[in-house]
Amino acid sequence: MRIAIILPSLAKKGPIVYCRYLVEGLIDKVDYIEIFYFKDIVELKMPVKTTQINFFHKIDFSKFDVIHTHNALPDLYAFKNRCQSKWLTTMHDMYKEQLLLTHNWYRAWLIIILWSLALKRVKYVVVFSTALKDYYNQKLRDKEIFKIPTGVSEKTPKSISIEDRKLLKKLKSDFILVGASGLLTKRKGFRQLVKFLASNPDYAVAITGDGEEREFLLNYAKKLKVDDRLVLFGFKDNAIDYYQYYDVYVLPSYAEGLPLSLLEAMSQRLPIVCSNLKIYHDYFSSSDVSFFEVDNQQSLQNAILSAFDEKEIYKHKAYRLFKENFSIAAMAEKYLELYKKIALDNKKL
Repeated sequence: MRIAIILPSLAKKGPIVYCRYLVEGLIDKVDYIEIFYFKDIVELKMPVKTTQINFFHKIDFSKFDVIHTHNALPDLYAFKNRCQSKWLTTMHDMYKEQLLLTHNWYRAWLIIILWSLALKRVKYVVVFSTALKDYYNQKLRDKEIFKIPTGVSEKTPKSISIEDRKLLKKLKSDFILVGASGLLTKRKGFRQLVKFLASNPDYAVAITGDGEEREFLLNYAKKLKVDDRLVLFGFKDNAIDYYQYYDVYVLPSYAEGLPLSLLEAMSQRLPIVCSNLKIYHDYFSSSDVSFFEVDNQQSLQNAILSAFDEKEIYKHKAYRLFKENFSIAAMAEKYLELYKKIALDNKKL
């Protein structure tokens, strides 16, 4: 079986990292995988051949059994090149709501209109949760929609830079250290963690990731006089190696798919605090992770304090959830079954 995967770039972002994990799980189970990408951003090394293309580049899709796309530009490309019978897309979140949170109104609606047009022609859709499956059953009524949980590898933490290690050890010796990771955007909800520091002097927050909110977060921390307890490390290719220093891991997002940072934190046996989003309830209960209501500072405080006070229980449950639901092997096997179905369906045409 030969698989073509089309990505917007090779940036170290959730959908691309997710794709690398998938390729790692599939590489010994299929005959050939090739990754095509558009933007000249190469932050991740893939274990298979990668080819940069532009929107008008023509791929010979006849050589492949499945065309697997991720995100808007690859979906538009597959639509333009009329590869519907072999076309599978993975939708990582609620695309309309996500775009309206991350783009200005005019640009968001332009992408939504074009992306919606493309999605009318896709035949197979993969999502991560029942909430997303319900969402796309409403948006894409005549499509085959499959739920496949994300998988990540279990890694042994490696050493980080001496400077960062000293800073984290100092914070951890003086405070309870809350960790987080992700793009610094409003959607990720990191402002709530800065505000949390103002009323919890025993805590510090460390975040790996970069983005448009960076300056706001730093200025907000200064305004609240907590800038000595907030560290923004910026983008880190090895963000997971920072997790070994955290006491609690928090995902304060307003909207999410199933973020890889969450699964990686579980793999590192961290107690988890996350916003009470419907998407999480497929896999977690309030006894597994500590939920809070977004923009409710008392709820966030209670959740973090509870996770720390009962950290041994939450650590054990987080790791159990990871092993049961989010291994690379389990994800790859489910995708392989779907790929075989697509190939068989095409033979019948």
